[in-house]
Amino acid sequence: MTFEEIRQLVTPEYISAYYEANPRESQPYFGELKFPNRKQSSLTIDTVYGRKKSAVKLSASAYDVQAIKLTRGNFEVKEGKIPFFKNILSMDETLFAKIMELDRANSDAIERVLEQIYNDQASLLDDARLTREILRMQALCTGVVSIADNGQAHTFDYGVPVEHKDGPATKWDQDGADPIKDLKAWKRKIEQDTGVSPTEILLEDETLVALSNNKSIKTAIYVLANGVVTPGDAEIADYVRRNTGLTIYNYNKGYKNNAGKFVTFVPKGTVVLMPSGVLGDTRFSVTPEERAFTDGKYGLKVVDTGVAVCSDIHFDPANIDTKVSMNVIPSFDKADQVYIASVLTGD
Repeated sequence: MTFEEIRQLVTPEYISAYYEANPRESQPYFGELKFPNRKQSSLTIDTVYGRKKSAVKLSASAYDVQAIKLTRGNFEVKEGKIPFFKNILSMDETLFAKIMELDRANSDAIERVLEQIYNDQASLLDDARLTREILRMQALCTGVVSIADNGQAHTFDYGVPVEHKDGPATKWDQDGADPIKDLKAWKRKIEQDTGVSPTEILLEDETLVALSNNKSIKTAIYVLANGVVTPGDAEIADYVRRNTGLTIYNYNKGYKNNAGKFVTFVPKGTVVLMPSGVLGDTRFSVTPEERAFTDGKYGLKVVDTGVAVCSDIHFDPANIDTKVSMNVIPSFDKADQVYIASVLTGD
């Protein structure tokens, strides 16, 4: 194969098509359901942080008198610059040499090599998708997005009320814990403050294990077993739903951090109560590449609503560089309607 033939096969158009036709995840990330994609032209994000108040009864009144004025729910508008992310992956001279040495007749070998190349190049788009989920889950599980990387620092505080971040009096992995009582109290707090009733609870596996080992729950499920039998995940989820009205989402996906350690998107011991449906959006802005390469230069393609893919030939060394970039940050419009609690010892 010639250099030009190889170049034609690794254009952004081919890479984007390969990525979209070969999704790496069989199921969407949880955050993609709660924070769907939305694109805007501005580089700043203006988010209204509302304080939805509970409904109150109207005042009785006589005719021909002035109505009593009610107070409006508090709200605050915050503006921030949408963070920019980008990386490049190169096909280097050594790789070109190996491909060009392949016999044209050996089509199977060429296809296997190209498949690996497509996988490698498309991994940039996988990385972009992962980055978005990290940001969304930071917002949902902590109320704050904090980015500190490559000399850049951004912090977005979504204004989750401090009274919606209190943990249980007794941690759920300790004797005497009463998770059902805690969940009911937190749910009631959201209802009283906002008029909205949470219907879902997000947690990770270690928290679910603590629920399974909780004596009060074990005794309630297996009345005659005296708290000896440990219920399974489905039994726990059913028991919690029947007693609190909350549906459990056990979310154990994660990623390897800079130290190479696997961490879950939901921190260990974190429980989030939330309403059903959308909580905000994943806010994209137009990338510099989209603004600069409107004539199709560098093979620009946009995938996943706002991720720009482009490529260029590097003169020395003779590489083909594929670049992926995005401006993105979550918007969390219903931040006041969630409750975030750390429920395990040491959290």
